[in-house]
Amino acid sequence: TIKNNADDGDIIFQSDDGSGGTTSYFTLDGGNSLNRFFKSILVEDSLSLSLGTGFDLQLFHDGTNSTIQNAVGDLTITNNQDDGDIEFKTDVIFQSDDGSGGVTTYFLLDGSQAQTRFEKNAQWGDNVKAKFGSAGDLSIYHDATHSYITNATGDLLISSTGDDVQVVGADDVLISVQGGENAIWAKGNAGVEIYHDNAKKFETTASGGKVSSG
Repeated sequence: TIKNNADDGDIIFQSDDGSGGTTSYFTLDGGNSLNRFFKSILVEDSLSLSLGTGFDLQLFHDGTNSTIQNAVGDLTITNNQDDGDIEFKTDVIFQSDDGSGGVTTYFLLDGSQAQTRFEKNAQWGDNVKAKFGSAGDLSIYHDATHSYITNATGDLLISSTGDDVQVVGADDVLISVQGGENAIWAKGNAGVEIYHDNAKKFETTASGGKVSSG
């Protein structure tokens, strides 16, 4: 037992500083009730750094891979710095409960392919946009009532290497131009209408087709 009974006293561990003198490596700081480390700490391969009375959070390296493992509650990574980021600069795999008592990968940062891979569905809340492009020019979102695909620059191109391109609606499919003018309106169990300058010019009927004049 190494003990210091002085109120607010410290116990300071010093050793060679590599330059012929001595330096503090760590201190038991009685004034602030904490341990202060002044040099790096090395935990050997396959030995864990455990946090929590029940060893619930563990950090370890097995000689090949590094793992942060949580056994109780949620695992939260928080950055309280205003305008700060959280960066990962190598392969990172995010795993959690698979719904059946095991764990599974939800998404990973794949450095070998320079891409982020999702292995499970991703859900965006109402009015939360998935944006694409450096300036976020293409966005996809749902506002709790309607769904939107919005392009802010250039053309919006839909292509397929398969045989068909299908646009499917539960009832009607309406294609409009900027400003809300109708262009093509396909009505479920009814006809298809084609417009010019928002005026209907042609429509299909049960007996064929109908051209509108004027």
